[in-house]
Amino acid sequence: MGTRAQSLAPLQIREKQINNAMESQVLVITGMHRSGTSLTASLLESAGLDVGQRLLMENDSNLKGHYEDLDFVNFHEDILDAQGLNLAGWTGARSIPISPLLLPQASALVERNNSKPLWGWKDPRTVLFLDFWRHQIPNAKFLFVYRQPWEVMDSLFRRGNPTFVKNPNLALEVWQHYNQLILEFCQEFPERSLLLSLDTITQDPSLLIKAIQEKLDITLQIPESDRYDKTLLKREASHHPLLIQTYFPAAIALYNQLHHHSCYASSTPPLTSPYLPLSPPTSPSTSFLPWVAKDWADYCAMERHRNGLEVEVKKIHDQMVEAHNAAAQAHTEITQAHTEAHTEAHAAIVKAHAQAHAEVTKANAIHQQIQTDLEQKLQQGYQELQQTQHSNQQVREQLLATQTELERLRGLIRGMESSKFWLVRRIWFKFKQVLGIEQR
Repeated sequence: MGTRAQSLAPLQIREKQINNAMESQVLVITGMHRSGTSLTASLLESAGLDVGQRLLMENDSNLKGHYEDLDFVNFHEDILDAQGLNLAGWTGARSIPISPLLLPQASALVERNNSKPLWGWKDPRTVLFLDFWRHQIPNAKFLFVYRQPWEVMDSLFRRGNPTFVKNPNLALEVWQHYNQLILEFCQEFPERSLLLSLDTITQDPSLLIKAIQEKLDITLQIPESDRYDKTLLKREASHHPLLIQTYFPAAIALYNQLHHHSCYASSTPPLTSPYLPLSPPTSPSTSFLPWVAKDWADYCAMERHRNGLEVEVKKIHDQMVEAHNAAAQAHTEITQAHTEAHTEAHAAIVKAHAQAHAEVTKANAIHQQIQTDLEQKLQQGYQELQQTQHSNQQVREQLLATQTELERLRGLIRGMESSKFWLVRRIWFKFKQVLGIEQR
């Protein structure tokens, strides 16, 4: 630990500033990748621990989410990137220098969260920077989760990371490096450390809460029961434990050390696989070591390819089912639309027919009324015509009688004019004119 501590001298100024910040309880969750830290963070988040607001979303690696605060993840990746190291933390470096240019970023992360009464974060890369965070947050407590090396390797191989496809044995080397750093930190700072196996957490999540309360003096609620789905955790043993014990006994020894140092270590034996031999294995030839995990990784690659094909086949099947259901739905909708259209058309025809019949009836009534009125007017006109003809006949008869009487009177006048009286009358009138006598 002395080697790591030498790189911390520039952090003393920042430590003084952090000590002046508001005191709060801080619980950091970390461990080797694929060791169950996401499940642990999920349980603690449901139990009341604030693990951040901007979290890494779920993906194929973790269907229920990683529960990693992206601000802390980005900070760790910036450190690794500045040193030209793998961003995921696939390294065996024991001391990774931290550029002073990144220190304000770390201080900002702490200051941003220190107002919370209980907070923390989860990121496997934290294991590489334990001393840094120990000084940066003096009151921080650390929860470490470890898992059998063969299960971690199997999980890494199943993910198909190109780094381990090229060098499968690197998966075990990184497992050993991370867990060696964890073991050393727990031994040096036992009052700030809690080491638990994934088996302990999955067998009884309440033990996780109990251990945190008893060892770290942090009180949490009982986590939600639906946070752990055992179907998502691959626990196949196969020949892997025997393979690790045979060719990498140092890894088995480290695993046993972790188990004996962990909380509730006496509740389960360090190795539970029935595939482990009772007697120590014969020391294998070191010439095979570079190829020991190659078949294992290749098998996982084939499994991943097969699973991918099964997913594609299921996807195509689901698409076909969806298309069939859509076609059936479309057929149902078309049939329904046809039925509705036929019903509406029939109703419209019936309505139009009724309206037409009503219009015809109305037109017939109007025609009948017109015909009746016309007949009445014709009858009245005929009667008036007959009356007029009768009146004309009377007028003609009266005219004829008047003409006859006129002729008679004319004959009478002519007879009178030819009489002596009319002759004497005319002579008298002429005489009066001669004498100038006024006619009266």
